[in-house]
Amino acid sequence: MNVIVTAKRSLIPEDVLDFKSVEEAQISPDGSQVAFGVAEGNVSQREKEPYFDLIPTQ
Repeated sequence: MNVIVTAKRSLIPEDVLDFKSVEEAQISPDGSQVAFGVAEGNVSQREKEPYFDLIPTQ
């Protein structure tokens, strides 16, 4: 997937809270899924909220 973004303004510190970060991806023992942690910003609380997600490998 290609994403093209056109900047309409400069990056500000609050923009960092909109970023998502993916951490610690692990493949399931049978190889059918990948589990990973995601940290997503919460602008109102000015912090990152972590959660886990699973996706199929095929």
